Amino acid sequence: MGDNIGNVSEGIGGLNLSEDGVATRKGEFPLLDLPDPALNKILNFLSTKEKNTLRLCSKTYDETIFNLCESTRKWYITIDEDNKKDQMAVLIAAKMRQTVKPRDLEISININCCKELGTIDAIQNPYSVKLPDCLKMKKKLVRDWQDNITELKTEILGNESFLRRMTFPKLASLEFRIYQTRTSTANMQIMERAFVNNATTVKELFLQNVAMNAVTFVPNLPKPFPVTALRLDKWQLETVNLLLESSKDTLNALDLHACFSMMQNPFSVVRDFRRRLPKLEHLQIRYCIDEFKGILYRIDPFKLISLRLIENDFLDYGPMSQFTFPKLKFFWIDCVSVCAHLAKHNLMSLEVLVAIKSDFSLQNDFKAKAKMKFPKLKELFVEGNNSWSPQIIKQNASTLERLTILNPKEGFSKLMALNCEFPNMKMLALRFEDKEPLDSLVSSMESRCPASARILTDYTQICDETRKHAETYSYPMPDIVDEMEGLVKIYPPKDHEGFEPFFDGLGYTPQLTF
Repeated sequence: MGDNIGNVSEGIGGLNLSEDGVATRKGEFPLLDLPDPALNKILNFLSTKEKNTLRLCSKTYDETIFNLCESTRKWYITIDEDNKKDQMAVLIAAKMRQTVKPRDLEISININCCKELGTIDAIQNPYSVKLPDCLKMKKKLVRDWQDNITELKTEILGNESFLRRMTFPKLASLEFRIYQTRTSTANMQIMERAFVNNATTVKELFLQNVAMNAVTFVPNLPKPFPVTALRLDKWQLETVNLLLESSKDTLNALDLHACFSMMQNPFSVVRDFRRRLPKLEHLQIRYCIDEFKGILYRIDPFKLISLRLIENDFLDYGPMSQFTFPKLKFFWIDCVSVCAHLAKHNLMSLEVLVAIKSDFSLQNDFKAKAKMKFPKLKELFVEGNNSWSPQIIKQNASTLERLTILNPKEGFSKLMALNCEFPNMKMLALRFEDKEPLDSLVSSMESRCPASARILTDYTQICDETRKHAETYSYPMPDIVDEMEGLVKIYPPKDHEGFEPFFDGLGYTPQLTF
């Protein structure tokens, strides 16, 4: 499509259009004479880059496409140490055009020019890293586009006092990153005032510690603080509880990663988790200490739509082992004991199941086998070295549309012995650990799928396809695309970066007791 953009800009069938979109050939009509719904359908086949190229043809094209296509009104800007000069030059010119002819823009800004402060070298030697001179740039960028910013992601170094006095009328998503080498009371005050000033518009809040940080308590939050999505990375149990209490009546999505506690008896805080989160539908808990299991007491399991538990066996804990999730559609679990009893959680609506890093034996128990059936399951990720993988594949073969098997060589004999068909299969991915597929296994699995099914064994294709499909998920998990791609990637033995981001090279373990 990109190669034909010149023809499209001339009109339908290679028409030559004037500035006003008037056809110059008899019997043909200009592109801009189409009704808006029809023109919009044509534009939907173009990428955002192609639409912006088409806008350069004339002022008429520019205004029409801008008004019809939402994607041309949304800007995504990332500024780091390498590109900040070029990006600022473009934005200054854009601001001049915006002043002359204001447009209803929606801007997402990610300021990440001080990321060197989060490296291991900076943490171990705080004075070895020179602080970039980016304060002036931050001020101009944020003030110039204050009325258009809908998403703001920025690091907080403690000198951004201008944020304490600013409100953003369209701000819906706010992300702050704190570096261990730049921890101070000023950081907390800046965040606190930003929360208060924008509490009426902010619906998504993400607080990230780039490294373990003891000073993570935000003392005076507005109550209520009506956010619908809350993401906390490496924050204290006490802070988590405070934020949950402030947003309990509106919270729809909660993501906790590598959260911890500095208390000797964290259960005194966990008791407060018994207050309900009545609107919570999406929950992720990854690499958190065991005390966070108390959060599950606050959810209404009948409302949960997506659930992701990594390195935690919370559903195997007391009364929680009896929870049922009749509306759950997405489930990612890596706990042996929970996987062994999936059926008792009443997963009748389950569409996507990621069950990895676990191994248990069904021991030819017919009842256990029968309970592995999920009537609406469409996507399944399993590992070949799990003894139960062939059973869950077989029992859900009639509904599966996408199946990914990691390291299928480990389960070669059982996979070869499968006597089932996959009538609805659209994509079958066999990701071999050594990147060398077994032709006999590939042929055996392919023979059970429709002729239209895509059979992927190439490592790069599997990674690309997994990422592309994850982008279509409607679940509010901002990291899910990268995490799904990381699921099928093969990492060197000593390379944990990007796969288990908790470690950060610091040597901490998920169950660390402080």
